[in-house]
Amino acid sequence: MAVLSGLSGSGKSAAVASWASARREHYAVTVWVDATSDQALAEQTPELLEWLGAGETLSDDPAQIFCDVLAELPVPWLLILDGALDSAELSAWIPASGYGHVVITTSRGDWPIDIAPQRAVKGMEDADAIALIRQRLPAPQEAVGDDETALRFATRLGRWPLAIDLACAWVRGLGGDHTRLQEFVARLDRLDLLKDETQLGSYPRNVSGVIRALWEGLSPPSRAVLGIVIISGGAHVPLIVIDRWAASLRTEGGLDIDSRAVLDELAGAALLQRRLRSDVGNISGIDEALYVHEGIQAILSKAIATEIGLFYPWMETYAGIVNEFLDGARLVEASALLPAAEKLLIFLMTARVAEDDGDQALQMMRVIAATMMHNLGTLATLTGLLDAASMWLRLAVNTREELVSDQQRTPVLVATQIQTLAALAQVVFRQSHFDEIQPIVEESLRHLNGRSVDELEHTGFPVLPSLRVLSEVTQFMPEDSAHLREQIDTALKGHELIGSEESTLQRRLLYFNSVNERGRVYAITEQWTRAVDSVLTGANQAVSSGMLVHDAVTAVLDTGLALMHSRLERPHSAPAASWTAAINRLAEWGEGNIDSFDPIQCQQLSILVPCADQDVPKLRAMLDEICRVGAGSQQVQDWVDFGEVALKTFTAQQRFEGLLGGAGVPDGVRLIRTIDGGSEVRWWPVMMHDQPLLAFVTVSASMYVGEKVIDPLRDVLIAAGFPDELDESGHPRLAVGWSFLVEQDTIILQGPQGKSYLEATVGPGDPHIKEWWGAVNQTRMLRVIYRDAADLTVRDIIATKEQALVRVLRSKRGRWWKRRKRA
Repeated sequence: MAVLSGLSGSGKSAAVASWASARREHYAVTVWVDATSDQALAEQTPELLEWLGAGETLSDDPAQIFCDVLAELPVPWLLILDGALDSAELSAWIPASGYGHVVITTSRGDWPIDIAPQRAVKGMEDADAIALIRQRLPAPQEAVGDDETALRFATRLGRWPLAIDLACAWVRGLGGDHTRLQEFVARLDRLDLLKDETQLGSYPRNVSGVIRALWEGLSPPSRAVLGIVIISGGAHVPLIVIDRWAASLRTEGGLDIDSRAVLDELAGAALLQRRLRSDVGNISGIDEALYVHEGIQAILSKAIATEIGLFYPWMETYAGIVNEFLDGARLVEASALLPAAEKLLIFLMTARVAEDDGDQALQMMRVIAATMMHNLGTLATLTGLLDAASMWLRLAVNTREELVSDQQRTPVLVATQIQTLAALAQVVFRQSHFDEIQPIVEESLRHLNGRSVDELEHTGFPVLPSLRVLSEVTQFMPEDSAHLREQIDTALKGHELIGSEESTLQRRLLYFNSVNERGRVYAITEQWTRAVDSVLTGANQAVSSGMLVHDAVTAVLDTGLALMHSRLERPHSAPAASWTAAINRLAEWGEGNIDSFDPIQCQQLSILVPCADQDVPKLRAMLDEICRVGAGSQQVQDWVDFGEVALKTFTAQQRFEGLLGGAGVPDGVRLIRTIDGGSEVRWWPVMMHDQPLLAFVTVSASMYVGEKVIDPLRDVLIAAGFPDELDESGHPRLAVGWSFLVEQDTIILQGPQGKSYLEATVGPGDPHIKEWWGAVNQTRMLRVIYRDAADLTVRDIIATKEQALVRVLRSKRGRWWKRRKRA
């Protein structure tokens, strides 16, 4: 395996292609894949597997299937992972064995050096640079030998392939060819606005002159489109928004933009690409997006300005499409708009306003920003990103508050603030931050003070649905705040909520929240059947409507987790029938709706299902599989940690059930720690006044009832007749019916019914117990103490109440005990 690193556009991929072509006779199969993300790799896998002739596979993991197929190929192969950005993510796609070689290209300067030998790609060699220029600028016959000018041209551009490509496009765009190259070399000197050789973004600064020259050569419509794409982050900008924005400009008599002609011009100048998005699926109008190369983005984002007359319609168009999708509950489409919207908002809040635009332009921009923040908060709420939702909604409220004083509050401002505050109330409700509801309600009433609902309803921003939401959440406020709900109900009195798509959406969200909250409360109070009834009601409706599915699945998993936590608190008691039925219903629903689970949720479910059955082997296998492929997120790692605790607990539970003959520990006993999950006990050979003692204790678990720590095995020993008090003289009592069997290198402590409580092998070469072992073989009675003797003095050990004198039996017929045990 080898890694090729270097700046974007430095020719890494071209170098690998040339190398692979020159050595194609050494490989029967060459596989070239786009490795820019795990998603991109997964999308290419089906076609690659079909091309490789792969049959049916047992795994659902695309990376594992891909690696297995390559590893099993009986012929030499070459795998090229092009454009990798995340070494940890990529590791799953690298076969661990097989008859092949792997080449990775990356633009990351911090790629780990311990993965494979690494080589940095720097500027092009002279001959390669000249050849590239000749390819991009065909020369007439008389100019074939003019390589010196071409070399100077390449040198001024740092010999970077991308810079040379852009410069050649610029030359062609100005009507130049190879014969006029000298003229353009001189012009490059004049366009090099930043003289030093330090770097800006991902490229040498002298490339900025080329990009700026290309910018200057664009038509006004192309500059407008490129500028809008750049301030929107330069990536994932949906084409549908560009089309609607251009149409709105024409309607208002502004700049006439033919978006298709503009895109052709920008693509021809190598300034912009139009691609299908791999993260949103086949969604008409949304999966087509525009992208600007990162180097161009870095330079032009610092060098251009956007007119308010273009920017304002762009914001209105973007916000309008987001609202359209939200109102129609088209959350997948709305989510596809999120990346560019966030970048756009960051630009909006940090942009400088020209002096001639003044404060009015700045205020207008902030009004737009608040609207966009509200939209992002609503979208994040509906898709389960509650922390992000809370952040955006609070920013929207604060931004509007900074715009005007109390005397300048217009009905529109009041209405939009109430809408945003109601949305924020929903978020804190879903986060169970009930203490935050009252301040939000109070702030909403402050805005409503002195305003009639009818007046606000006519602003175009209806507040009735928002007031209904605020009224509903007031039931979760303290009892002494009932007057706040009365004020909201008074404002609502006499107003009927007219049904609409928006109110339906809000009602659906509130209903979904309420059923999940009820389920959570039922789970906490151990009302298992009601908890599962509630959460599955919401989950079934979410799956059937295609709305809030991720949240519904999360609620099901959280309820299962709550049930399991309760089970682990009393592992040695038989579970209630209602608990068993409830956890099985959740597991069955998860397995029946697995298509609604994302990869992280699938991993979580794979842990919950064996926990529900207390299937130790299956749980161990699931945890091992997740550890093998990697948890991938902190949420999954938290579940893995929980699964490890459950695994040890179930193992200890099964062991204690064996010790107790299948009878459970009394109700109220809870497990508080598991040390090793094994079946052995610790034992210590002790010598006191030349007499042997033996101390032993279980290492598997400690228990507590209420605040008192107990040991179930101690109770079992005492119930079987092992003394728990010393005699009147402070000496150990005789354990009637108990025996201590000794034969060669084995010792066994047995109760009156022949049950073994300690069985251990004595190492014959261990000098530590040589004296003790010799003394045991000479005595008739052995002092046996049930206590953890680690770090205790002999005085402390012999003061233990749980001890006895036990009769020693020795084998005189060889290894009769072991023969009997095998029989």
